[in-house]
Amino acid sequence: MLAKGPKLEARTARGDTALLLAVNAGAVEIVDKLLPRRADKDIQNEFGDTALIIASRNGNAALVQRLLKAGASTRCATRTAQAPRTLPGTRLFGHFRAAQERLRSPLATRHFRT
Repeated sequence: MLAKGPKLEARTARGDTALLLAVNAGAVEIVDKLLPRRADKDIQNEFGDTALIIASRNGNAALVQRLLKAGASTRCATRTAQAPRTLPGTRLFGHFRAAQERLRSPLATRHFRT
């Protein structure tokens, strides 16, 4: 399906791509197939959510780790000014494991310390 299917950046009415939908569903296997095909890791939906923001908000440490390893930006922000580096969704829902994975990333800087 991925080889002959729709373009990776095709969007739903709300601006979600296949990667954003897969991350939101927690579909690690699908994300693992999309990332090597150069799916845009930092594309934002109509709310400004990126794959990393969604994975963090959902507390999915495995996806957070994969997205960071693939080079997802920690500097994007949603329309409500939520940014991965501030970890608001992660803290709000008590998903500390996902926060720890993000903080262990070599991409983390002094701005990410809690």
